[in-house]
Amino acid sequence: MKIKLKRFKISYCLGLVCSGLMSATVWAAPASVAQSAVVQRFDIEKPEGSVLGVMPEGEGPFPVAFVEEHGASASGLAHMMWQPYSLLSAYFLSRGYAVVHVKGLFGKEKNLSPCALAARARTDIQAEVEFVQHTLTANPKLNVNALVVAGAGQAGLTALAASSVPVPGVKAVMAFSPTSQKSICKEDLPKNFIAAAVELGKQVAIPAFYAEGLAGNLMDEKEWHSMVTAYAVHNKNVFFVDMSRTPQGLYPFLSYADGFSYWSEKADGFLKKSALPVTVKKAYLPPALDNPHATPFAPLDDVNALPDQRNGARAAYEGFLKKPKPRAFFLSDNGTFSASGQEDIVRTGQKKCEEGKRNCKLYAYNTTVVWRGALRGETKVLSVNIGQGHTFQMFSADIKPDCSINFVPKIKVVRDALHGIVKVSEQTQPASSVEKKSGKACETPVKGTAFFYQATPGFTGTDSVMIERQINADAQHPETVIFNITIK
Repeated sequence: MKIKLKRFKISYCLGLVCSGLMSATVWAAPASVAQSAVVQRFDIEKPEGSVLGVMPEGEGPFPVAFVEEHGASASGLAHMMWQPYSLLSAYFLSRGYAVVHVKGLFGKEKNLSPCALAARARTDIQAEVEFVQHTLTANPKLNVNALVVAGAGQAGLTALAASSVPVPGVKAVMAFSPTSQKSICKEDLPKNFIAAAVELGKQVAIPAFYAEGLAGNLMDEKEWHSMVTAYAVHNKNVFFVDMSRTPQGLYPFLSYADGFSYWSEKADGFLKKSALPVTVKKAYLPPALDNPHATPFAPLDDVNALPDQRNGARAAYEGFLKKPKPRAFFLSDNGTFSASGQEDIVRTGQKKCEEGKRNCKLYAYNTTVVWRGALRGETKVLSVNIGQGHTFQMFSADIKPDCSINFVPKIKVVRDALHGIVKVSEQTQPASSVEKKSGKACETPVKGTAFFYQATPGFTGTDSVMIERQINADAQHPETVIFNITIK
């Protein structure tokens, strides 16, 4: 058996996108550290499979969440840009749980019919949970007798199966939109999922948390309601969370903060009712999740409130306001995107946006601004680490999709460095070093403005520089940026 243990720190930016502070995509700055938490990662490899896990800082013993996420639908699975694991895993970490995932344990259900979904799910989950418990039982930091099985998409059905399998130590199960469009069963999938729910619901022995939503659901509402009813009719231990009739239900609930704030509060109550611990440590969550009940960001028609005040972004948003509903407007590191006139506009719009842009986030939906990111005009603070004798440089340009110039941004030094030299000058960067909005390298050199910092020879410690950077052609609403520079 091979065991690997590694500690790493996750850090979040407050009030900005970590890779942001860009004009048209031409640079990325180091993330500023506003709050952080240590994550202990452990990988245990065996011939028959591997257990991959993370746990919070401390000595434990931590209860364990066995999390599987595949074939997701309304849950809207996403590995968030601010951390190397999904929001469901982050939920458990933030509640004081170790989170584990099994890799490579296949073939236990090979003799079962492809459409025997309940039987296949029971066989899978029993083998996986027993493997997890056997593999982790010797670790004093983990309490494998306080185990929660959680799943999303088709893995949600597997999680529901855990409530009917007599595996000691499993105290509760949590399923998020337990359906899928893809399966080895080629027959009527909704019909087979409902049949599986009937079979599993008759055998429930432990508490089950069951969450469903409207945005992006792969079943129509009548079908998934039938599935919920079929599972719960014989089971008094089902805690059902229906987000389809809530404002938060407009969002895939495992990839948007608005949805998270709704179901996580109910999940906390479910775990406590199941005699499982809940100790909240918000450092394992992004800052946007700390204030779920914030007032609306801005009136829908207030173009001046748009966080991206570049000319192109303002024009795009004005165009969005004229589009028919349903409609959605997204901001990204390298431009904007809007979609309208389609069903499930939030999920499909997010997917389309991500095809050509980085870090797409929903700004407005139909008649409401739902933004939970940085404010327009908010001062951005970035941390930069350099070695003695090294320099830090930022290149800023505002370019069109074909890499031609919109304008050359002006950079003004508002507060100069105390322990170094700062220079600002117009430059032309080689084509290979500048990305256009498609994410591909420009084919011609790009003209812009360079910001350059070099520490005083022999100095070690911290220095700071404040600048104002032009972000639109008329030079209104400049962006204020503070660089906190550590020289080692």
